[in-house]
Amino acid sequence: FCHFIYYFYKVLNGNNVFNKIYYYNYLNIMMESEKGFTLIEIILVVAIIAILTAIATLAFQTYMVRSQLLSALVELNGGKTQYELVMSDGATISSFSPQNMFFSDHSNYCTYIVHDPTDAPRALECELTGAVSSVIKGKKIYLDRAVNGAWKCSTSPDILNRYKPTDWL
Repeated sequence: FCHFIYYFYKVLNGNNVFNKIYYYNYLNIMMESEKGFTLIEIILVVAIIAILTAIATLAFQTYMVRSQLLSALVELNGGKTQYELVMSDGATISSFSPQNMFFSDHSNYCTYIVHDPTDAPRALECELTGAVSSVIKGKKIYLDRAVNGAWKCSTSPDILNRYKPTDWL
């Protein structure tokens, strides 16, 4: 490009009319031959777009699975208070059912299982079914209750750590 500017300056400042005509013709030929993109440029752009799409898709899937796990946990957390109330009333083993925890048998994300206190530490369980990603379908989230009344969340061992919130690890 710099040599074009140099010749352009030299031609316009020179007195030779033939040089000016030659230069203008040369510029027209160059402009006509450089229209469009080469095949390599197009292939590179398509490859870059494909790589960015693959990265974005993986990140989107991770965020979707995380949000589904958290939504299932929020649904499961709704049963903690009722579980404590049933325990403090001295209920029998048969009192520990999804209906007594104000759960239906299933929700958008979970199929619920309620364990009685003899199954400690398992108290509440959510099997991920329904509208969840295939990555976590069939896996489980547990709310475990210690003897002292402290609650802890855990998951099936086959749920990858990258999908779990950091405080679950």
